[in-house]
Amino acid sequence: MKRLSIYLAALLALGLTSCSNEDFFMPGTQENAQESVLQVGDVTVSPLMTQTIDVNDLLDVNGEDSLYIKLGVVSVKEGALVEGVGLQSKVQVSTSEDFSNPMTFDGESMDGNDTIRLSPKALQEAYYSNVTHSPKAKTLYVRSMVQTVTNGTSVAYVGNPAYYTTGSVSFTPLDMHIVIEPAYYYLGSLGSDQTYKLTNSGADPYDDPVFSVTIPALGEGWHWFKIAPESAYDADGNMDWSKEESCICPLTGDATELSGKCTNGKLSWHLLEDDGAKFYTITVNVMDMTYEITPVFFSDFIYLACDYNGWSTSASPLAHLGGGDYEGFYYIQQADESSTWGFKFVIDGAWSGGSHDVALAGSYELGGGGNLNCPTGFYQVKVNQVSATYTLTPVETISLIGSAVNGDTSWGTDADMTFSATEGCWVYQGPLTAGEFKFRMNHDWSISWGGTADDELTNQNGANLQLGEAGDYRVKFWPNCNGEGTYTIAPAN
Repeated sequence: MKRLSIYLAALLALGLTSCSNEDFFMPGTQENAQESVLQVGDVTVSPLMTQTIDVNDLLDVNGEDSLYIKLGVVSVKEGALVEGVGLQSKVQVSTSEDFSNPMTFDGESMDGNDTIRLSPKALQEAYYSNVTHSPKAKTLYVRSMVQTVTNGTSVAYVGNPAYYTTGSVSFTPLDMHIVIEPAYYYLGSLGSDQTYKLTNSGADPYDDPVFSVTIPALGEGWHWFKIAPESAYDADGNMDWSKEESCICPLTGDATELSGKCTNGKLSWHLLEDDGAKFYTITVNVMDMTYEITPVFFSDFIYLACDYNGWSTSASPLAHLGGGDYEGFYYIQQADESSTWGFKFVIDGAWSGGSHDVALAGSYELGGGGNLNCPTGFYQVKVNQVSATYTLTPVETISLIGSAVNGDTSWGTDADMTFSATEGCWVYQGPLTAGEFKFRMNHDWSISWGGTADDELTNQNGANLQLGEAGDYRVKFWPNCNGEGTYTIAPAN
């Protein structure tokens, strides 16, 4: 065994890539599939990896490398390395053990040096850009490769490639002194408590620093607000005004711009409300301190269009329940290779779809996307226009219930209906007694229909329906949406 002597003249700096499997090469060299002059058995790497890497101990006051991260010492079998051939290393670091998302660092020439090493500055920058800004320690997986460089131009891996110094370390990144709290709250004309909470996706706030909330318009032309961090509230949820300096606010007082940079301090936004805007969505990126305020205009109805209703843009309305939530009750058929079945939403005239995967919940793209898809069935269809999401709840049965069903004055007996795809409605045929009744979904009172008119049924605590005379009846019920449910009741033939 002997130490390496390398014939490359320059020590090349480390170059980092994004999180991908793509390799990046040394300037002036060309990597190809040619076979290396060294076999796997010609190379031995003695590991130098430690169990922990703390970048704070490896950088100087200017953020430059003061010590390199040493991964291993390379030795080559006597006589295996020939004139004109040198070595370089390549290192991959990943947050997953299978290296499905590697950060790849270009190889460093080993001219006069037999140690595989990694720049802590390069590692920190890659980690900060591709993994997280969190100062918390995280387990990283590291592996290194050895390459031969022939005549300074032709690069080939030792092995296919062979991985050396493979293992995990507890990595502590540079403390950037960026504090992101788990929650923030709207503070302004609508109140100073914690009613309106800004939330992110639920991920670590350093991984997802974008927080948002939708607030109702005040309706008075304008109002002021700022964003208070969770730490500005006491244990009872009251704002501690001595901590107002920690609030997120605009760069200038009474700012009216709907997007831009923000800062910390006591200033406030001056939100000029648009005519017709029902809500405003406030979004703040706490990492780069930018914000966006978006007015939300809600129409009374949006529409479900599908093959079953002939892709009508008006036949199947979903009624606005408030806050951007819409609801309706309709039959949908699953798409297959021989049909156009599936569905979309028509929102303010825009055909809105998304993924064609069979799913009972998901998101939609306003004005775009393919047909949505679900198993064939009758559903409670709910759409949230603020988050651009939908959910489908299967309606297993709709029933009549009340004193008109078997004279049950305790309202404990359901008369189940059957859905008729031919007629597009739920049907019950059988005896009923004089009395009161309602329709309900899945034998549960959380969704029931009533009202004072047979074509304006509501599922928002509608009045009991009336039946004046006992007999055999055929009842048809179209749930539709709130305020537009309808039913007919006639003597059975």
